Amino acid sequence: MSVCPGRLNCPHILQEGHSQWKAALKQQQEMRVKPILAKAGWGSEAIARVTTLLSMDGSREDKDMQVLEDATCLVFLQTDLPSMKIEDHGKLVDLLHKTWVKMSPCARSKAIHLEYDAPMLHCLIEAIARDSTPSLPQTPMVAPRFTKACADLLRKSWSELPETFTKEVFDRLLTEDKEVHELLSSPVVKDFQNMRKVISRFLGLLEPEAMPQFEKLAHALAVAGHGGGLRLSHIAAMKRAVVRVVTSNASKQQRESVNRAWEAFFYALGAVVAPHLMSQDRLEEIAAATSTALPVPGGGPHAAIAAVNGVALLEMSLNISALRPGSNAPPEEVMTKLREARGWLLDCIREDVNAYCGLLSSVYGQMPDKATQTAASEETEKRLWLRRAAEVPLRVAELSTGTAAECLRCKSYIKASLKGDWIAGAKLLRTASEISLKNVSINLRDMGLAAKAADFDKRLARIRDTEPPWEDLVDVTIS
Repeated sequence: MSVCPGRLNCPHILQEGHSQWKAALKQQQEMRVKPILAKAGWGSEAIARVTTLLSMDGSREDKDMQVLEDATCLVFLQTDLPSMKIEDHGKLVDLLHKTWVKMSPCARSKAIHLEYDAPMLHCLIEAIARDSTPSLPQTPMVAPRFTKACADLLRKSWSELPETFTKEVFDRLLTEDKEVHELLSSPVVKDFQNMRKVISRFLGLLEPEAMPQFEKLAHALAVAGHGGGLRLSHIAAMKRAVVRVVTSNASKQQRESVNRAWEAFFYALGAVVAPHLMSQDRLEEIAAATSTALPVPGGGPHAAIAAVNGVALLEMSLNISALRPGSNAPPEEVMTKLREARGWLLDCIREDVNAYCGLLSSVYGQMPDKATQTAASEETEKRLWLRRAAEVPLRVAELSTGTAAECLRCKSYIKASLKGDWIAGAKLLRTASEISLKNVSINLRDMGLAAKAADFDKRLARIRDTEPPWEDLVDVTIS
């Protein structure tokens, strides 16, 4: 007679709620186990302990209970789950997440070593990501849409790759970037197969109606990957290795088109992955990412970072100055606007990375020798991302200038010892505004619609017509 912990052959009891299920399970295990153990001469305490363990009715701190929980979860993942044939993606992610959170780190490591098909691996990545950062927004950034010509070329070139593709990628990484090679040599890659499965999964989600799933998988990969050591500075080497290996395996006639298609693919991934990594990386990691052979993060995100730090310095100066005996607190509406501006500017960092990656993807995604309809679709997508790439820096410039103007009436509050910090904050905002306005100008020019972009014209005119606050803001007289 076999005894299975945590299993109950009564589906109707499962529907009545977890507590009822636990009670029924415990009763069933007692009925099955007690006679066997009593006949073997076991005492009542030992029998009660076995019954408790088998019914999974104990504390998570109980080591024996956790071992049984781990074993049950691993058996479920390896044996039960593949046979359940659950077609609802969301339900499958929920089920995997509930299983994942029950397991110990040791069991999770073993779970990663199990064999999963591409759709199941997709769900597992989302489940792991949900557990990694439950406090972070689960909504991914938007990725650019692929034309049918680009999607077809990606799939065709992928299908023609030899079985040695992933090994070639790893060999190239071993030569070019040992840190990334070591990162990807972790158990999760599992003899190179999981990398191939994940890319295959992405390539199956290139139609416009499937792109939300593409975005969710990319976001989950970024979240789970960051928890496993993935950083923005690693993306350049990964992109270069994959694109070069795929391109080298293409025919000479198609090599240029294949290269463009895969550049577009990776920048589409980057539009979702890079903003998250940028927001989670430490300062030194952001500097390392900026130095790589990848134009992300570029001047736009760094202008927003400068603006965030500028606002924070002004806030700090006002907050500390208010602690001085006899000092007046700065107006609450000013402090509220500073806090709001800091939050919006933090959003702009991620949005600028997203916009620029999307723009690069839409540019690379313009296939040579395409039909007129395809060309029009590609141009529409490109202009959409050009507009976004102009919208974000314009917002940074507006927030920087507006925040500085709002703080003019507060400069008399500043302590003498904080004058340098106040001036530094003001100058950071000014620099951020100047960089951002230049980026707006460049992107509007590239759109070829500068004269027709009435909404941009009005907002730019508003900035031009406003008296610049910069000189007045740094002219701090300490009484």
